[in-house]
Amino acid sequence: MGMGPGSSVSCDVAAILVDTENLPDDPADASDIAAQNALIAAYVDTLEASAITIAGYTDTLEATGVAIRAQNAALAEQNTALSAQNTSLAAQNTSLAAQLVSVGAGDCMHHELFSGCVYFVNATKGDDSNDGKTPESAKATIGAAVALMVAGDAVVVNAGTYAENVVLSLAGMEMWCEIGVLIDPDSGVGITVSGNSCKIEGGHKVTPTGAVGVLVSGDECHLYHGKVIGGTSGIQVTGSGVVIDDYAIGFPTSVGFDIQGIQARVRNCSTVGNAKTIGYKISGGVDTGVLLNCTSAGHQTAGYSIGSGSINWTVLNCSSGGGDGRWVDTDSANVWSNFHYDDEIYKEIEFTDNSTTFNIFKVTGVVEIEAIFGHVEEDLNTELGNCKLEMAAGGNTEDLTTVASLNSLPAGSFVGKIATAGDALATASSAAPQVVENTNFKEPRISSIIVAETGTATYVRLVSADNAGDKDGVIHWHCKWAPLTEDGFVEPA
Repeated sequence: MGMGPGSSVSCDVAAILVDTENLPDDPADASDIAAQNALIAAYVDTLEASAITIAGYTDTLEATGVAIRAQNAALAEQNTALSAQNTSLAAQNTSLAAQLVSVGAGDCMHHELFSGCVYFVNATKGDDSNDGKTPESAKATIGAAVALMVAGDAVVVNAGTYAENVVLSLAGMEMWCEIGVLIDPDSGVGITVSGNSCKIEGGHKVTPTGAVGVLVSGDECHLYHGKVIGGTSGIQVTGSGVVIDDYAIGFPTSVGFDIQGIQARVRNCSTVGNAKTIGYKISGGVDTGVLLNCTSAGHQTAGYSIGSGSINWTVLNCSSGGGDGRWVDTDSANVWSNFHYDDEIYKEIEFTDNSTTFNIFKVTGVVEIEAIFGHVEEDLNTELGNCKLEMAAGGNTEDLTTVASLNSLPAGSFVGKIATAGDALATASSAAPQVVENTNFKEPRISSIIVAETGTATYVRLVSADNAGDKDGVIHWHCKWAPLTEDGFVEPA
């Protein structure tokens, strides 16, 4: 610590000042001594002031030292953290280097989990004169890279458009696609997989013209995460044990998924059509397979079709609707578990002339119609007259209701069958609040079993007795139904 008032130095000086026993008798000498004492006292004051200043400096230095030590500790902690980060980055770099390393000068690249060579294709930056062995020396076309491959090799395809026909013909070949790969051949099959145990994965799209999108003739092949738009068939499988995951097929002219090989598994796939096509077709005699979590819509011939002689298929958690034709299991020899279909369908009838019959729904086989009703979407005029619902097949008819007037029903009104065939078509105008109910307490909910005429198109239709003037207005019809026979089906007319 620094010196201050009351220190041993100041005390010794004071003692000297008060020590008068040794003072000389001579006044002159005494005067000199007094002057000296005064000078000494001044020095003492200066020394005491300096001691106070030094003490302040010492305290400041000690505080500064504490702050510096704290900063040093913080910097040491930061250095420790940075050292840990550097160690982690070094480990990551080592891992990446191990995953993809060059095997000798001029050789191909390998992935640590893949035993074959890996080649690279880039439609934008590649060149077929390159060796294709690194991303920087990528080929421009998939075909050029495949020509270098042997059984068990892979090709990495960068996003881009490839106007070519891709063929994987050797066992164990793999194609790894970056999302955004488009296979767009001028003609012919988009991708042919004829080698056994081949794999295609990654976000790829195929747009064939007048041909199959993807043809798999090899056994035990796996296809993941692709899309085919157009062509005759989206995917055609003739090999056995083929697995197709997460594929989407759109608007084929024949079949979405054409399965001609045994033991196939089609999982989490979807297909959409817009013509007389089939969504999922299992050819006759093709045994054992799974359709899991698949959807079909718009395939007017059938969403799902299993041919004669095909057994041990499981159709699990699949759905059909949106204009699909009736699903087919020719021999009824397969499992349909948790299968969903459009059990409520719709048809809009617009009145524009003096016609008297209007087909609403077409019926095949035997079905139960749980409810059939309509709501007026546009006001009906006074020319609708007395109307009823009936079944019609060729020249044969059968009443579903008796007549009731539909004249001048405003938009929002109700029309429907709620009772037996001997009761009138129920109506309720939206001009005022109304309750519509069947008063038969024994059977308040009336359903109808409908049997279609074999070989003749059978319809549920609305019949009007008035043909004098042009009708006007719109009714939107609903039908809730269930199949009772293997071919039982209801669809919009």
